[in-house]
Amino acid sequence: MSLSFFDCVVGFKVLEVVEDRADVYVHVTAIKKWDLCAGYALMTAMGGTMSTLGGDKIDFSGDTEPLNTKGVLAYMHPSPVIEKMKTIRLPDS
Repeated sequence: MSLSFFDCVVGFKVLEVVEDRADVYVHVTAIKKWDLCAGYALMTAMGGTMSTLGGDKIDFSGDTEPLNTKGVLAYMHPSPVIEKMKTIRLPDS
């Protein structure tokens, strides 16, 4: 059985961005924050950015909703394309 890039966990996809094998990681469906936290730590430790699709900080504190419904945008290098992606609006859940 082989897995595609789309079948892999968030951390692997973020690693592809950190290692410049992908320019950006975009996630548009609801996802639990605990599925994002390792990738977030890796991305930010390497100088990259992981935010909601709208560019807002993802709040991992324990007193917040565990489900992120605002999408995910992760990248190492800001660009006009990244800024354009931040204007994408997801349908209400």
